[in-house]
Amino acid sequence: MSEEGSLRTSLSKPRPFLGPPRVLAPRKAGHVSATVQFIVPGLAVSGGERERLVGFFDHVGAGVHAAAIERVTNEATGQTGILVSATFYVPDQGPDDADAAIDTASALIVERFLGMLSFLAGVRCVAINAQTTRTGEGSTFATTLEPSSRSGPAAPTLQWAAEPFGTATPPPHVFNALLWLRRGLAARDPLVTYGALMNGLQAAARELTAGAPAGERCPRCGSAAGEATEAERMRAVVVERLGAPAELFDRIWRARDAALAHGDQSVTAEALRRLTELKFDAATLCYKAIKLALGLPVDGPPALDRSQFITSTLMDVH
Repeated sequence: MSEEGSLRTSLSKPRPFLGPPRVLAPRKAGHVSATVQFIVPGLAVSGGERERLVGFFDHVGAGVHAAAIERVTNEATGQTGILVSATFYVPDQGPDDADAAIDTASALIVERFLGMLSFLAGVRCVAINAQTTRTGEGSTFATTLEPSSRSGPAAPTLQWAAEPFGTATPPPHVFNALLWLRRGLAARDPLVTYGALMNGLQAAARELTAGAPAGERCPRCGSAAGEATEAERMRAVVVERLGAPAELFDRIWRARDAALAHGDQSVTAEALRRLTELKFDAATLCYKAIKLALGLPVDGPPALDRSQFITSTLMDVH
C-alpha cells in the first residue's frame, strides 16, 4: 500500500508516524472506513491479556470492525507499552462530513478503551501519538498526524476480574462513569481530581438507581424515587448499596459542593485540604459503584493504588 501523511498544523512538531494501519476494514457500500492507532506507554501485557483487551472493542459501542494490540518498546528509553489499532466505519456523507465523523468516532473509541483500561489498572492510563488513517481509493490511505503529545507516567499493572465487562456493551451511565474516573485517577490538581471522581460516582449512581420502581420511596426523605434529589439518591447508593458510613457520605458531599463552588463562598485553601484528604475515599466509592453497576464484587479486583493519591494540596503552585 502507498503511504500518504498529512499534517493539520505546521506550528509544532507532529507526532511520530506509527506506520501503516495494522487492521483495515473491507470496503462497504455507503460507508468510509478508517483506523485509529495509539500507544499506551508503560503498560506491559502478556499475549493472553492482549487477546482479552482486543475483545473490549466488541463492547465499546462505537462500531469497531476489528482491532489489534501489539507490544512495543521505546528504543531510546527501553520503556514498553502497547500499540493499539482499531478500524471502523462511518456513513459516507461527503468528504467534510465524513472527516468530522471519523474524528468523532476515533475520539470516542480511544476514550472508551482508555476508560476500561484505567478501571482495570487502578491508575490513569493515557494514549500518546494517536493518529487516524482514512482508507482511500484502491490500496491508498492517508494518515493525519496531530501535534506531539507527552508520554504517560508510571507503568500500570492490570488487575483482572473474571470478565470485567461481561458479554455486553456497558450502558451509557457506566461509560460516563469510566470517562470521569480516568480523569480523576491520580490527577495532579486536587480540585480537578475530586470534581471528576464525584462526577464518576454520580454517573454510576444514576445507573444503579435507573431501574428503581416508580412507587419506591426514599427511606431517608420519603419522596418517590423519581422525586428524590441528587443528594438523596447519592446517599441511598453510597450508604445502602455500597455500605459506607453516613458520616463519610456527608463529608464527601460537602467537599463536593466546595469543589464545584456551590453556594456563595470561594474555594479556600482549607477546602482544598479537605479535597486532598477525601479524594481516595471518593475514588474508592466511585470504583465500587462502577463494579456494582457492572455486576462485579465490590471488594474484588481491580483495586486502586493508594500511593497514586499522595499529592500536595496546592499542586503546581511554585
